[in-house]
Amino acid sequence: MTFKMVLMIRGDIKMSKGKVLAQISHAVVSATVKAYTSTNIFYKWQADGEKIVILKVPNEKTLLTIMDIATRKKVQNGFVIDAGLTELKEETITIGYVGPDYDNKIDKLTGQLKLY
Repeated sequence: MTFKMVLMIRGDIKMSKGKVLAQISHAVVSATVKAYTSTNIFYKWQADGEKIVILKVPNEKTLLTIMDIATRKKVQNGFVIDAGLTELKEETITIGYVGPDYDNKIDKLTGQLKLY
């Protein structure tokens, strides 16, 4: 079995490249810490090469729906909420993540999304 983490960037909000990279960084740190402290999948994902895939999600509603399904399927997930200090309004959800987990579980949740 192989493992991956998927980051989903909202396509309905405008962010500069630097802002997107900062939000991605926040998501990777959050997902990694959560996996390390609360699952045994972290070490399997790390040994498998720490695959990370970045996808575009059309809007917040779709993102939250995917995250809700992930929660029900017991797939680790979370999102980044921007502080509103630079480009976006305070408390804007910018990126969601699922995993790390088994590829097949992640693909069932995000297989319909396109690469960012």
